[in-house]
Amino acid sequence: MMMIKSLKTAFYVGAALMISGIGVVHAASQPVVVELYGKNACTDDTQVQDRLLEILQQDKNVILVNCRRLYKGANEDHRYTLDFCNDRVREYSTKFGYSGLKTPMIIVNGRWDAFRKDITPAVKMGETDTVYPITVKVSDGNLDIEIPDIESDAQFGSLFLYAYLPTQGKKKIIVDPDVVMTPALEQKIREKKNVPFVQEAHVTNFYLRPVIRREVIGSWNGNKVSMTYSLDDITAMAGDRAKDLSYVVVLQEGGDYGPIIAAGEVVSNAELVESLPKSEPLEIEYTSYPTPTSAPIATLPAE
Repeated sequence: MMMIKSLKTAFYVGAALMISGIGVVHAASQPVVVELYGKNACTDDTQVQDRLLEILQQDKNVILVNCRRLYKGANEDHRYTLDFCNDRVREYSTKFGYSGLKTPMIIVNGRWDAFRKDITPAVKMGETDTVYPITVKVSDGNLDIEIPDIESDAQFGSLFLYAYLPTQGKKKIIVDPDVVMTPALEQKIREKKNVPFVQEAHVTNFYLRPVIRREVIGSWNGNKVSMTYSLDDITAMAGDRAKDLSYVVVLQEGGDYGPIIAAGEVVSNAELVESLPKSEPLEIEYTSYPTPTSAPIATLPAE
């Protein structure tokens, strides 16, 4: 993991998750922005998304920008892939001095990089940054944005808006037929502890808060900002899923790839239900059965 020095002592991302009709209010004390640039149907990428989901469920201060890279092979899964995600991977690779392109690439606060199992240390480093919140609200088809006074030597930056859909993809627990399910074992599974002959698997492809649109919504000149931005184009593109969209606003100091110095997020009710700690039953499937009549398909009772 390496550090990119900021233009001055860091005044980094804050997030006030506020809502007007599509989510709930979160009071973020020390927010961190995690940018993920991954490849669909990649085992490493799926594992990273699983870990980021755990982090999101455990830490309300984390904001995720999940940007799916576009691969143009005939057999590639192109769902949610976007050209600008590739552009950002190339620019970040130059910034961090990579000899090649990491897959998946994980950037925290625009200054810390992580790779697969290094996500938690990078997030912890991000938590040491001093952060400022952007207040974000959805109202009457618009996004109301409030940026506080922020100290910056550069005194300019780029303001980005990301729109993402709710998390998609389901999991189930695969259990060896010789395993006897007990309340104690079920609890271990819920706590994601290692249990012999029990594994977790995705039933469908997994997309954690996939970004479907990014817009440059303004240039920052170092001053406090109060603005309203129309969501008409984004909601028209999303069609009947517009009501399920969530939004992230990010301010990057000194240009498009500078340190993130402010950010905010508004999360839809659909995403809150999908990715925050769950209470619905977890499907359990046995890998094989001794006889045709002994094929138990069990579900854990809701908590």
